[in-house]
Amino acid sequence: MTHQLNAAQMHDGYHCHFWKHTDPSAIDGLLQQASEHGVHVTMLAMVRSPLAEITAWEKAAYDLGSCVKGHKLEEDEQRRCTIPRGGGTYHGLTDVWNHYTAGYAKLAEKYPEHDIKLVEYERLVLEPEAVFTEISKALKFAEIANFQMIQEPAKHHGKPTGRAEALRHVIDMEYLHQDGLGNEGLRSKICGMLDHDTMKKIVLNVNGEQRSYETDCAA
Repeated sequence: MTHQLNAAQMHDGYHCHFWKHTDPSAIDGLLQQASEHGVHVTMLAMVRSPLAEITAWEKAAYDLGSCVKGHKLEEDEQRRCTIPRGGGTYHGLTDVWNHYTAGYAKLAEKYPEHDIKLVEYERLVLEPEAVFTEISKALKFAEIANFQMIQEPAKHHGKPTGRAEALRHVIDMEYLHQDGLGNEGLRSKICGMLDHDTMKKIVLNVNGEQRSYETDCAA
């Protein structure tokens, strides 16, 4: 959900408003408007490695229900689903991941005058205090004092995980053995639908080793 604001509202600090799953192409218009009025925008966009994200969507689809219900993962290209409230229409979960992740990266390249940060889910799990410190600085918040890490699941419904399990998923890539992805044929098929150029550009440090999102398809 987005709306356009007049110049006075822009300079009052109400530069934009959008729903958390708004299509990046819709956010583009708001950033363009902010640039035209000389308003600086700080935008945080969370991303996650593709196969981990897809298994998470399969587990809890929320607004991606039309991409998941009644479909098998190996039929991903044949799915056609729409994210409500301006989220767009896609050919399966791989298309959703490709569009959003590449879209956020392109916005960061297109608008260097703004502070557009891609926050990797994996870094948030591995080094939460460092990531929160970066976010606080970007938003010009006060320095974090007495940072406290929550170890327990953040919600009580569904099948939530605590931090220990989240760490295993990231470090050991346990998601590669969920939803049939342990089958090399299925994983290869899913990987063939993903945007490898975008996957290569996102690189993490995991236990001292460099790992790009493309590792999902090379492991």
